[in-house]
Amino acid sequence: MNSRNFGLPLAFGAPLVYSIMNVGMRFQLDSTLTVWGLLCVRGLVGLLFLGLAAKMFKKKLGGKNRPRLLLVGLTSFLSTICLVLAIANIPLYQALVLLYLFPALTVPLDFFLNGARVGRRTVFW
Repeated sequence: MNSRNFGLPLAFGAPLVYSIMNVGMRFQLDSTLTVWGLLCVRGLVGLLFLGLAAKMFKKKLGGKNRPRLLLVGLTSFLSTICLVLAIANIPLYQALVLLYLFPALTVPLDFFLNGARVGRRTVFW
């Protein structure tokens, strides 16, 4: 299966599947569902789909640089925890400002850690 022809349906299908899953969880669990439970189920469903996609495209999930891959996974996990705690403890508009500011903070950090150069075309698309 050619991944180039299959990428666009996956890009639109993933949010659709997560939306349907979230609506289903809201109806089934009613008011007993917490944010942490929703995050846990979303993570497990994401892992399931990642494993299925890896099998379908015959790709290995280990990668070439496992320590860096584990670091990315750990920091993504911690950032999700921090975002949920921020939304729970500060006004929503402040948490969203922090969420949308992270790319502006990531670019200089990427330069210092990896020596990555960011051109004008990358910033302004």
